[in-house]
Amino acid sequence: KQWYQRRVRDTNTTENSANNLVSLETNGRSKIIKVLMERQPFPLIGPDSTYEILSLLRILYHFNLHWASLLDNKQSTNLSGKTVLLESDFVSSKLTAKLMRQLQDPLTLCSGSLPEWCKQLVFSCPFLFPFECRRLYFYSTSFGIARALQTFQQRADSSRSANDRNEFRVGRIQRQKVRISRNRILESAIKVMDLYGKNRAILEVEYFGEVGTGLGPTLEFFTLVSHEVQRRDLGMWLEPETPKSPKSPTQFEMELDKKDAMDIDDDASKEKKPKPMEAEKKTEKQVEYVFNHGGLFPAPVKAGTASKKLLDLFKFLGSFIGKAMLDSRLLDIPFSVPFLKYLLGLDLTYEDLRSISPVLSNSLDELWNLCQEKWAIEKNSSLSSTVKMEKISALRLRGDSKVDDLCLDFTLPGYPLWDLKAGGSNITVNINNLDEYLDLVVKNYLIDGVSAQFNALFEGFNQVFSIQNLRLFAQSELTTLVCGNQSSEAVDNEWSIETLRESTKCDHGYTQDSPAVRHLFQVMSEFSPQQRRKFMQFVTGTPQLPILGFRGLVPRLTIVKKHHYPPYSADDYLPTVISCTNYLKLPDYTSKQVMHTKMLYAIEEGQSSFHLS
Repeated sequence: KQWYQRRVRDTNTTENSANNLVSLETNGRSKIIKVLMERQPFPLIGPDSTYEILSLLRILYHFNLHWASLLDNKQSTNLSGKTVLLESDFVSSKLTAKLMRQLQDPLTLCSGSLPEWCKQLVFSCPFLFPFECRRLYFYSTSFGIARALQTFQQRADSSRSANDRNEFRVGRIQRQKVRISRNRILESAIKVMDLYGKNRAILEVEYFGEVGTGLGPTLEFFTLVSHEVQRRDLGMWLEPETPKSPKSPTQFEMELDKKDAMDIDDDASKEKKPKPMEAEKKTEKQVEYVFNHGGLFPAPVKAGTASKKLLDLFKFLGSFIGKAMLDSRLLDIPFSVPFLKYLLGLDLTYEDLRSISPVLSNSLDELWNLCQEKWAIEKNSSLSSTVKMEKISALRLRGDSKVDDLCLDFTLPGYPLWDLKAGGSNITVNINNLDEYLDLVVKNYLIDGVSAQFNALFEGFNQVFSIQNLRLFAQSELTTLVCGNQSSEAVDNEWSIETLRESTKCDHGYTQDSPAVRHLFQVMSEFSPQQRRKFMQFVTGTPQLPILGFRGLVPRLTIVKKHHYPPYSADDYLPTVISCTNYLKLPDYTSKQVMHTKMLYAIEEGQSSFHLS
């Protein structure tokens, strides 16, 4: 409390500071201040002391996450992300057990009669429950009764023994089949989301000219669209090295203007014949994709100048992400931390700008350090106003240069026509307005310049289900939900021989002790990260492992023997798969080396089509 009062007093007495510097504060410090200033973050019924206890736990939890932000800037940077207590120390096993019992009652799910305390605690104090419990609550309450019962059924099936006769069965969720062109995957996906994005039926995708149907082609559809939205010609994403003018139309927008209609074949038009393959061929050209080490974040656009086509793309992206989560499909899109924080309604800071645009932040770092020195002088109560002004005027950059010598004006770096304030191109940046300049740069890159894009994304997302339902997850947990487990340690463990033995099933000629199966596990455990992705794409249709790893594949990865016929030997055959059922047909190769060669060839060449083998 004393620290909080001192912090408020220092903030109120700061001279010559901009009106809104929250974006320049360290994220942890501003988060702690926000928690301390909350009067009643959640309603509770009853006159007991429960509210005070939970409020205290919230404060302790956020102090544990952001305690390093209370130190000086250098120490704060070195200790950022480190906690004193483990997050598991805040989990309440009793509350978790109570919530799980509620979620395991089908009558409660069907009637929507979960006690109010479940929602209050899960959203206001999510740290009281482990991720798996909150994920189950999310899938049981966000998508309607049918999906809730499906989640219940899947959990019952996974825990039921083979001899259990007391089965609980629910009806199958309706499926919406569509047939699209592989050569126009993004345009087709936009049309599909426009027609069926809000539909509660499970989306199933087939391709013109291919016989594949079911889960495999559908998972590949979500993967291919994930790649297509990363195209550079769409003009959606920030490119730190070469920012583009926000006013020029993209090549994709001009091409989209030329297309009057899109051929989508669905259940209602089964008799429509697909176009000949020759008609779908188009001139191949080199496609470039946006790559950012910090992940994807929307390119800033000056307020009021975003084109309708750009906003339509973000609206599509929102409905696409929502539909993927509704159908439990993983996306192969490297979203940045600031992007996911925006989805969760969290504050963005200067450190977020550093993660998505290191080139820009590196150029601003010295100005940022100078600004902090200025703030330290302003907060020094032992100095008089005259001394403060003298010390601030004496501040210099490297090389004994003043801020004025940089000849900066109030325009957004990389966008010379974008004034940060009225008449910004005619206002020179100096030591007295430096904090305002940095604040406006951060706000325009992370807030004002992307608000229109995110509003369009939220509009598309909310058509599927409310984005507010995501607020019970942390940023790292949302990454897992949308893109799968990204932890390198967890991923490596999934590809160990022990885990592969436990997570797979052998049948029709093979057992776990068959030489070919042992060789397969050894080959898989030695795959590089890129080879792992290609193997998963080959077997399942998506390069991502499920959230629960190989154990999360439904049905389980099954390995069966692929027979050979004279005059050919097993070494003459390639492995084949039935991706809809995660079914790998493996020849009984004579050696591990032969298997390694054949498997790499199959996963490299067996992509981008589904045919009979």
